[in-house]
Amino acid sequence: MKTVFLPDELIAQVKAIAESENYPEVTRILNKPSPSDMETADTMTAIRLTREEAQALANVAIVEHMKAELKYPYWSDGHPKYDEAHESEFFEIQAGLFGKLLHYLNEFDIKTR
Repeated sequence: MKTVFLPDELIAQVKAIAESENYPEVTRILNKPSPSDMETADTMTAIRLTREEAQALANVAIVEHMKAELKYPYWSDGHPKYDEAHESEFFEIQAGLFGKLLHYLNEFDIKTR
């Protein structure tokens, strides 16, 4: 088990998705108490995760990324139907939830596909 520090805003975002999509394991993981031996900053929370728990959190970001690919298929300027609005929305998800969560979980062997 490893301790990672996640931004509270990111935890809230993943928790909201987990609750709305009914992902009970992700909700359980995010509701675990912080380790009592760890100090946390005002905007960060310490959480102890197994590799499987880290993968479950990453899976939320992966699913949201896949949804973005389906919802905004014309995001690439190489696509004949390129749409700037699609690009903007797609990259907001790519750089936001997907990129941030995978960044914070980088010490785990996360499978992204």
